[in-house]
Amino acid sequence: MPTSVLILPVGLYHRRVWKSLIRSGAQKIFLLTGKGPYKDATTDFAKRIEADIRAYLMPKNPKTAVKIKEVDFSNPKEIYRTYARIIQSERKEDKDTRIIIDVSSTPMEGALASTLLGELYTADISYVPPKLKRTDEIVARRIKELTEEQEDEGEEPIVVEVGRWQGLEPDEVQALRKIYDNGGRAYGSMTEFIRSIAEDEKPKRDPADLAYKRAWIRVIHRLQEKGLVRILDTEGPAKPFRITEAGEGVLEGIRDYIDDVGRMFQEKTR
Repeated sequence: MPTSVLILPVGLYHRRVWKSLIRSGAQKIFLLTGKGPYKDATTDFAKRIEADIRAYLMPKNPKTAVKIKEVDFSNPKEIYRTYARIIQSERKEDKDTRIIIDVSSTPMEGALASTLLGELYTADISYVPPKLKRTDEIVARRIKELTEEQEDEGEEPIVVEVGRWQGLEPDEVQALRKIYDNGGRAYGSMTEFIRSIAEDEKPKRDPADLAYKRAWIRVIHRLQEKGLVRILDTEGPAKPFRITEAGEGVLEGIRDYIDDVGRMFQEKTR
């Protein structure tokens, strides 16, 4: 049976977060804290929930079963980067790992990014609806008095399967890296991009080769479908395109993961 990994922004809704955690049945949990005005409150909650997990849910599991990471949830690119790094690492260990991304206590930026990531990496989206309507007064009280017992324990969790892909193919990563390294500038046409790719090939390829051109055009269209590339003019013959914010974040997450693997290899061979 595949391992389940839960990516859980802790936010400010304690009981709903705990309910999602329990119902997930995950064997590995990433507790994500916020930055800015929510940093201290969410960090404190993450430490307390980590202690509860180790004491009551996973007393015999290794410490690596629960990890705390800090994310700026006002920055979508950082969300994509952090999540992609986690997912790449877990899927490398086991390609069948079930990824669950919880959005019960995350801002809208996090929920939107989670939906795209869920589709890209075939992950489940988990959400515990509230019993009480959220108001500014309730949020302010939770930030100020997080130690008091909260009434909003939430309804039953909702889990939605939105996945269509298992991440990125090697040629998609290669294309995304080339587009990203273009310095944020758009490619004026598919032909311009294919020529730049052909120059990198060893031995160099003929960019006029019809099969070669079609293969890379299909790669760009797959990246567009996955929300990582935006074609700026779908009607014209040139099809100029550029990388999206999600594409930048996902690629940076993949690069972070590759750097992590390299560091671990160096440490093992010392």
